[in-house]
Amino acid sequence: MDVVLDSRGLAVRRHRQRFTVKVGEESREWAADDVRQLVLGPSQMISTDALALAAETNTDVVVLDWRGEFVGRFVPSSMSGAALVKRAQLDVATDVRGVTIATALVVAKCRNQQHLLRALDADATVETRQAIGRLLGQRLDCGPTLAMARPLLFAMEGQVGRHYVDGLKAILPRGLGFAGRTRRPPRDVVNAALSYGYAILCGQVERVLALCGFEPSLGFLHTDRWGKPSLTLDFVELFRQPIVDRAVLTLVRRRQLGREHGEEYEDDAVLLSAEGRKLAAAQVLERLNDTLTYHRTRVRWQEVLVQEARHLSGYLLGRADAYQPYVHRWS
Repeated sequence: MDVVLDSRGLAVRRHRQRFTVKVGEESREWAADDVRQLVLGPSQMISTDALALAAETNTDVVVLDWRGEFVGRFVPSSMSGAALVKRAQLDVATDVRGVTIATALVVAKCRNQQHLLRALDADATVETRQAIGRLLGQRLDCGPTLAMARPLLFAMEGQVGRHYVDGLKAILPRGLGFAGRTRRPPRDVVNAALSYGYAILCGQVERVLALCGFEPSLGFLHTDRWGKPSLTLDFVELFRQPIVDRAVLTLVRRRQLGREHGEEYEDDAVLLSAEGRKLAAAQVLERLNDTLTYHRTRVRWQEVLVQEARHLSGYLLGRADAYQPYVHRWS
């Protein structure tokens, strides 16, 4: 189970082998063995006893800022990972295999965008999907190094992203004010919900990468920078559309998420209200627990995250000759 705490002023404490939170005059509690991840928002506290319990039970503790963006996570020492995988990450990032991984990640993301548009409304998005198909059909010669490949990959990702946004604008209700992807800050409730959902997904992905032995700060597509979880951001690209975008767009198209769930701040920023965060978090977590057919087996999206991380580590360690990440197709 994943526990998302979205109200200010909450304090997480330990009572024996349970996490407890006092909400007004009432207390809520969860058995630590049942909690996979605690997601804390701004102006919340967690006791050192509760952190120790999280470490004992390998419970992930993730922190989001006031915008709902991913800040960081508490990592128990038992989740420090494997040295072999980390060394392989460093080796692969300096040769053509790093280019192979970065290219595969971008192509998979673009395919997921194309497929989600088709699933949402095949008729209204036909032109944008055809435009994405033409871009993906072009021969992409990225060169032998990541330094040469990144500008080309980001250029293609940006071109496809603009077509994807055009497709979304064609099918989303006009009254929501969605005119394109805006991040820091989001300018409408749809962008606010997407950013909040991506923050939750980042926490899930980084936990999986740590469990599988990766160093989350050493990426392939995203450049290395102090405090930047580059590999986490790389891996998140595979799951933005099938998990977060699908979850948020489901809320919007069912008219369950609207302008009333946004709060306006200075600089035209729009952030989710407490009720909006509750809706978005519940839908994203529900999506993570949805089942799908993955390599002919019915599994949850949570398990797909783990299997895809293992697939990547297998390629890094030379146990697979090729790297081809999963691309989701809606039936």
